[in-house]
Amino acid sequence: MHSLSAGAVGGKALPKGASMVTNDFGFKGFGGACSPPNAKPHNYEITVYALNTANIKLPENASPALAGYNILAHVIGKAELVAPTNAR
Repeated sequence: MHSLSAGAVGGKALPKGASMVTNDFGFKGFGGACSPPNAKPHNYEITVYALNTANIKLPENASPALAGYNILAHVIGKAELVAPTNAR
């Protein structure tokens, strides 16, 4: 797989066999970038990983930490994007 459709962000159009884990906001999905009021300019760092497996088996209630642990055990490459904000 080389891309995701726009609907995949909310989990509705995920590819067959894909799933999402509960995020730090407490739900499955993308919570967005949430700068606090009056935040100073800062960066958001987005990392995409290439894995040596097509599937990581996790329990339905897996935490982000457990998912991250399993992802990092299979990394063969990664790309990082740094997105600066203009928060004020």
